[in-house]
Amino acid sequence: MPKVRLSGTVLGHDDPGRTVRARLLYLLFGAGWDIYNSNGDQRITLSNIERKIIEADAFVFTPGA
Repeated sequence: MPKVRLSGTVLGHDDPGRTVRARLLYLLFGAGWDIYNSNGDQRITLSNIERKIIEADAFVFTPGA
């Protein structure tokens, strides 16, 4: 199963990016992707972005990145 990592954080229930992220998760999951950081609770920083990209088959920048 291919792996995709999402960047960006979800700042709570009222976060406007939450709806966009939910749609993206639905599409990726339906297409058979294994999703990393689906909850939006992991920060992608300059010090760890290279490692995070290498660990996945795809990397998607989302709102809040």
